[in-house]
Amino acid sequence: MAGAIAGVDNISRTVALTAFIFGGALSAGVPLALVLFLVTNVLATCVYVAGRALPAPLFSSVQNAPVAVLYPATLTLSATGEPTAIFLLLGATAVASGLAMTAIGFFDLGRFVRLVPYPVAAGFLAAVGALLARSAFGLVYPGNLADLAADIAEQSPEALLPMLSIGFAIVLGLSVWLFRNTGVILALIIGLAGTYGVFSLHGIDLAAARDMGLLQPRVSGIVLPSAEDLSTVVAQLDQNMLQDILPIVGAATVISLFGIMLNSAGAELILDRDIDSRHGLVRAGAVNILTGAAGSTISYLSASTTAMSQQLGSLGRAPIWSMCALTVVAIPFASDIYNFVPTFVSAGLLLFIGASIVKVWVLDQFGRLGRADWLLSLTIVVVSILFGMVTAIGVGVVAASVIFAVLYARLPVIRSTSDLRTRRSRVDRGPAQTAFLDAHGDEVAIVSLQGFLFFGTAMYLTAHIRGLLEKSGKIHTVILDFRRVSRVDASAIATIRRIELLAGSYGTRVVLSEMNHETNRDIRRSYLSLGPNHILQTARTTDEALEAVEVEMLSRLEDKERHESATSALDRITGDPAVTKRILMKMSREQVAKGTRLITQGHQSGDIYLIDEGRLSVLLNLPDGGTLRLRTMAEGSLVGEVASYAGLKRTADVVAETDAVVYHASTERIAAITGEDPVLAAALHRMVAATLADKLDRTNKLLGDAE
Repeated sequence: MAGAIAGVDNISRTVALTAFIFGGALSAGVPLALVLFLVTNVLATCVYVAGRALPAPLFSSVQNAPVAVLYPATLTLSATGEPTAIFLLLGATAVASGLAMTAIGFFDLGRFVRLVPYPVAAGFLAAVGALLARSAFGLVYPGNLADLAADIAEQSPEALLPMLSIGFAIVLGLSVWLFRNTGVILALIIGLAGTYGVFSLHGIDLAAARDMGLLQPRVSGIVLPSAEDLSTVVAQLDQNMLQDILPIVGAATVISLFGIMLNSAGAELILDRDIDSRHGLVRAGAVNILTGAAGSTISYLSASTTAMSQQLGSLGRAPIWSMCALTVVAIPFASDIYNFVPTFVSAGLLLFIGASIVKVWVLDQFGRLGRADWLLSLTIVVVSILFGMVTAIGVGVVAASVIFAVLYARLPVIRSTSDLRTRRSRVDRGPAQTAFLDAHGDEVAIVSLQGFLFFGTAMYLTAHIRGLLEKSGKIHTVILDFRRVSRVDASAIATIRRIELLAGSYGTRVVLSEMNHETNRDIRRSYLSLGPNHILQTARTTDEALEAVEVEMLSRLEDKERHESATSALDRITGDPAVTKRILMKMSREQVAKGTRLITQGHQSGDIYLIDEGRLSVLLNLPDGGTLRLRTMAEGSLVGEVASYAGLKRTADVVAETDAVVYHASTERIAAITGEDPVLAAALHRMVAATLADKLDRTNKLLGDAE
């Protein structure tokens, strides 16, 4: 039953669409168009579902939306009086759309279509509905609604057909509201039965009904276009006509892409399952290329027919074969069906479809979209009615670009801003050097960036740097951390140039760090001057940039403070050289060769080491066999205090980065000091606690700065 209903629905829509395209002087093309469209319905559905195990059927069909967009072009070509011109237009558009669908599916470019903001896509589809309804109304009445109101007031016969069409559209709407799944079929039965009942009651024969315009002009056999017809049409296509038609063909192609993507998304929600959109695009593209070459119109997945079938509880492929069988059976009788369907029924069906599209994509969105988004959708509809779909698409593309730029520009390009008081390199230093960097840490600003730097976000970076320099007045280095920046555009590079000029006026240098390959390439091939002696400099990592600026700043210290040792570090913590001497006497002084492992990851040990000379590295062993340097410990630094206090296993290796001299206190020695000399033990624990407190304080500041 679901397949049969889908078949009747497809046939009725095909008849209405054919009347829409080939009405009046072009009626000789109706029989061929009916066959092409019905065959396309069957072929598109079968190709789309071939080789798939489906829990519910999917249906494809020829689509009203692209045809509604093409309507101005069909009016232009109807002046030739040759149906061949219309077939050429439909076929060329279908082939163009098929090629676009195939390319998008094959190269997985559908994401670019999905980038169009929802209000713009909704506006496009609603505009198509509005154009379809307006054009369908034009089939039965040459004037506008004001003229119709005047004809109704005068009881003019010209008002009969449009009133019947509007009335039948209302009947369709009520039927669908009362009987969601079968409403269209019931309305068609009512419309056809009622019409022929009135004909019989008033003795109106078919010829008289055609004279009154209640039935379409009678059509009979299929007339195949000849080569002569084709050459005649091509000869009549002058440059001015092509300039009018080609943009409309492009607009119809764009709408077909939006149509298939949104119908696929709708079908996914209806069936509650994922649909391979790439697969569908390639198959739909192949069908459109094939059928378009024969002169048919655009076809793709129909979410509405799929929804109707799903709501009727259909499963598997039986509904598909039922729909296809009914459609194939109807093909030989397509012209008879067309001759039998009243004009106002076809026009009313198209009016209903157009109004339904407007309702779904504009009216129903009023409470779902923000006011500005909804007004944008409505604006696109109004523009399409007043100026055409080509202009509406142009407005939509501009609006989409503006929305993208504005919304993306609102994303924070600056992730965090810190200085050396909160963010340091991975080198742990002695108390004197640490205190100096804390005191002068506001001379260095570290700005962490994120996202895509383009014209919409780059200006905020300039303003931020200007604010930092003006507020501080003593920043000599700004480090721009690009680790979370995906790409930069030409505007961002120009912004970096402005930052260079701004920094130069303050005597400040700017270091660009952590740039990925693409960003580094774009910046280096630009006109920027980079190098150690320039305002703009680069560093492979932010840690390297921080370490370099720390070393430079520490060079301002006096020699005795610049070169720390275990003794100077303990003196600063204890404040008593005598206590320092006693602590060091209790620890063993050891010479350590470069590469020696002092602490092993995973071992249980509470030993601590105080560095007197050289450096130690903290290395994390990775699952792949490699290592990651976590920290470098310089003279005056304490190592191993966390595990010593917490009683945990070692979380990393500690290896001598250079030849070094360390003071070593084993777990047993610490326990002995604690038991034998409480005063000395207190000083030792104060040293460990001070180190832990400093690291915790720095971590808290860094986390707070990142919020």
